[in-house]
Amino acid sequence: MSITLGLFRLQQIDSQIDRTHLKLDNIKKTLENDKELRHVLAISEQTQKENQQALYEMKNAEAEVQAQKIKIEQAESSLYGGSVKNPKELQDLQKDVASLKKISGHFRRA
Repeated sequence: MSITLGLFRLQQIDSQIDRTHLKLDNIKKTLENDKELRHVLAISEQTQKENQQALYEMKNAEAEVQAQKIKIEQAESSLYGGSVKNPKELQDLQKDVASLKKISGHFRRA
């Protein structure tokens, strides 16, 4: 292969690369200026923020439910464990357990 033919082919390839780069630049500019795309990206970003907030709130609710379960278990342990002898204290514990279960039931439905 002659040097001239090799240089000619190299020039063709180089020209093809230049045209491809130009097309890519035009595509990038079109995408950057696309209002609909920017709008969808903004909605996506907002949705991600809302999702993070919902996950945070869910974790807090789960922690509250767990705390309620522990309180119920402790109150029931005191109520049925035989350590409390005073009828008034037993009645108060029974009310506390009923109240905690009512609150706990509310968390499960929410």
